[in-house]
Amino acid sequence: SAGQPRKRPPNAPPPNHHQQQQQHRSSKRPRPHIEQPPRSPLLTLSSHIHLRWDDRARRVLPADDQIGIPWRHLAPFLDSPPRAPRTLADVATVPRRIFSLADIPLLGGVLSYQVWDACLTEADRRFLARFLPPGSDAEEAVQDLLTGENHHFGNPLVTWSSALCCGDLHPDAVLNKEQQIRADKKAYHAHLKNYHSEYVKMLIIYSILLMLQCPS
Repeated sequence: SAGQPRKRPPNAPPPNHHQQQQQHRSSKRPRPHIEQPPRSPLLTLSSHIHLRWDDRARRVLPADDQIGIPWRHLAPFLDSPPRAPRTLADVATVPRRIFSLADIPLLGGVLSYQVWDACLTEADRRFLARFLPPGSDAEEAVQDLLTGENHHFGNPLVTWSSALCCGDLHPDAVLNKEQQIRADKKAYHAHLKNYHSEYVKMLIIYSILLMLQCPS
């Protein structure tokens, strides 16, 4: 009837509800803008293996001018590396002419301290220095590494260069090696478990024999 307040439906919002919501939203403080650190192009990872058509074999094969990096090499430098990965961490294409430099030390000077100093940006050099052993002087370590100095009974770059030119760093070769490492690890743990089981059985048999020979 006239003059009586209109009843509000049971599920209807209270009066001025939308106005209070707008005031609440406007009273919220804006989120501070957090500036992200600059990303180096070296951080871009891709596990995609490029393929090519082989006319002689009449089938698709992986391209030859590629190298692969396994996750176990990058895991020490990551906060949360993937567990039991089945793919490579990164696959990179390298110039084909590099493979013809096998007899030239350090790939014919392609990887040299001059290239490090002149062709890389400061951000890239800082990023790559993170992969050096902790506590070492970055400039001195890089110079010794890129000049071929003997470092703990050899030079890692010389070893890497030889592996590159021999095809040991091809994604297929790296994947096969990673699979072999996992298989060897699984076989080792199975052998260790079997050894422990046999040892426990032997102890149980000895304890039973001892109890039979020396009854209480």
